[in-house]
Amino acid sequence: MVDLDSHRIIDILNSRDKEPAIEWLRNYPNIEIVSRYGSQIYASAITEAHPKAIQIGYRFHLLKGLSEAVEKYMFRLFPPRVEIPATATIRTPEMQALLDTRNRAQQIYFTRTKYKGGLTINEIALLMHSSLY
Repeated sequence: MVDLDSHRIIDILNSRDKEPAIEWLRNYPNIEIVSRYGSQIYASAITEAHPKAIQIGYRFHLLKGLSEAVEKYMFRLFPPRVEIPATATIRTPEMQALLDTRNRAQQIYFTRTKYKGGLTINEIALLMHSSLY
């Protein structure tokens, strides 16, 4: 049990059962607001011990529930696999060689030649089917 104002631990109960929670809560008649996680046992204990107390969801569990709901929604909205169609079905021998990662020397030569020819880094990256990031 934690004081919401001071954020200090007040007590630790030995059980998660309803009766010990009711007994503990009744020792504090001034309780007006209780923050709790979704346990129906605690909800019932709070209602029985302090029927007029306002019960609110614990912030962590609210955010956890929200993030799980958003994740489920996103999985329904977007397919797990997105296929990107090829822009060109035929590659020139030069492009095939450049895409082959074993031809690093040829890639460097091609890049330097294009840069000296006036192309920007972004334009060269597009030619190389690469990204700067």
